[in-house]
Amino acid sequence: MMKSILAALDGSAESLAGLEQAVAWAERLDADLRALFVQDERHFVTYPTYTDSEGTVPKPIPLSGKAKERAEAEAAREESELYSAYERAIKGRAVRGEFRVVRGLVEHTLVREAHAADLVVLGKRGRGLDESVEGAGPTTETMIHEALRPVLVVPKGGVTSGPMLVPFDGSHGVQRVIVPAVELASALDVSMTVLTLAERRSDGEALQAPLRAYLKSHGITGDFRVVEGHDTERGAARLILGAAQELHAGLIAMGAFSVGPLREFFVGSVTREVLTHAPCPVLMMT
Repeated sequence: MMKSILAALDGSAESLAGLEQAVAWAERLDADLRALFVQDERHFVTYPTYTDSEGTVPKPIPLSGKAKERAEAEAAREESELYSAYERAIKGRAVRGEFRVVRGLVEHTLVREAHAADLVVLGKRGRGLDESVEGAGPTTETMIHEALRPVLVVPKGGVTSGPMLVPFDGSHGVQRVIVPAVELASALDVSMTVLTLAERRSDGEALQAPLRAYLKSHGITGDFRVVEGHDTERGAARLILGAAQELHAGLIAMGAFSVGPLREFFVGSVTREVLTHAPCPVLMMT
């Protein structure tokens, strides 16, 4: 059962939307909430632009003087703003939580902290990224691939209530994400639509059969759909996104890659396309 939720914060609108979702899930699951702001240690050093006589770049140099004061003041301001956002998010909610600040390499620190959590919640993209790029940020992609935990990716202003959509191809990632997906669906008491792409309907139904039994044993109402035919990666992503729009889905649960016997349905490009345009949070595991 999910008893520990890690919410990664960086001040972006997406991370604050993720915090709201993390608080809601912590309350519904009666789980502990750990809100974490990682101060990027790279903001407190300067990088030499030269190489030494052997052609190697010297180690970064810690900031000093006014530059250090400005960096520390900015970090303190961000910490204060995020703590205020955290307090607002938990106000009046039955949540056991803590707000922590650590300094380190962001991705490395979050991956390490994720090992003490049952669920990681973070925004689709972090602060400071080029607004013209719609896709998930590098920290989000790193967490999906390396956290070894289910990762809930939250867009800014997305739909957060409604049935759950599970694009199912039998791959390792989607098989692993089914367990936390079922727990979340049970907590929300929502139905689950399982969508499979197969060359023949019989292949898709055979692939779905064990999942039918699994959902039934957990009391989850499942709507099983098979789409026949061949499809491109972009077409597969459109299929998922179209189903999410049709269902007014509140969550998509999927694996990040496909290793199944049918044609590849969920690969890196499909993952990115869904994360970029999903109208709701996406729960992922590799």
